[in-house]
Amino acid sequence: MRKLLPKLLTLLFVISTSCLLNAQKTKTTALPRYSPKYSYEPPRRDSVASANVTIALMKPIFLLGDYNGNNEEPYNLFSSKMANDIEALLTAKGYKVRGPFSSRDEMVFNDKQNSDFTLEIAIDYNAEVQRTWKERYNILGRSYNYEVINGNVNITAAVVITARSNFSGEKLWKKNLDLGTKTFSYSGTMRWDSKSVPFRRELTEDNNFWNPYTKQLESVYSDALTILWRQFDVNELQSVAEAKRKSRIIKTDMAICFLSDRISSSCV
Repeated sequence: MRKLLPKLLTLLFVISTSCLLNAQKTKTTALPRYSPKYSYEPPRRDSVASANVTIALMKPIFLLGDYNGNNEEPYNLFSSKMANDIEALLTAKGYKVRGPFSSRDEMVFNDKQNSDFTLEIAIDYNAEVQRTWKERYNILGRSYNYEVINGNVNITAAVVITARSNFSGEKLWKKNLDLGTKTFSYSGTMRWDSKSVPFRRELTEDNNFWNPYTKQLESVYSDALTILWRQFDVNELQSVAEAKRKSRIIKTDMAICFLSDRISSSCV
């Protein structure tokens, strides 16, 4: 018995150490990773350039609070696809489109001079998760990893549309359009060494979370493009363009009067 005791202790030590080391590892998920599909087809197509308005289009962005994830998945694909579909949507409505541009600084003088205004699209987006954990223990009764047995995700989103002056950036027109709330539940398959798992890490490493999350993003995408189609009313955007043209003419006349040092009633 005395000879067996050291061997038993050694075995227990090896098992315990193995469990502790596995606390740093993750369990491979059996689910394949879902690839979100973002697409939109305009319900009709008007005559080319029939609206007589030229728009300088900015690339859509996400407003994600303190997290700047526009260049990271899954938001980067969403934004790039939306830029293409909004351009197609505006063209189908009869607008001329320049861009899309990353910023007004990217526009050359000719783009600014020959566009009626700059159009910015942003997705004001927030996702929160509440997790219920399952705690796992080693043979010594110590907790060594955790698994999400139930997660509830609440997503709120809105589309923010802003028209600006091409040169000054002055705000000409703005709308904030609510897309409602979306919720879903999931069961995680990864094992973590603590409960303080960052949202982004769980999203990118656990396909059980990633898959339903990106499917909800598809729904946000479809809702956003559908509401944008309704909001890009030709009469309304023509009035924005016309107001900007009049403002440009007045400023030009004032500049001419100032330079020529002639004050007339047309300049007042």
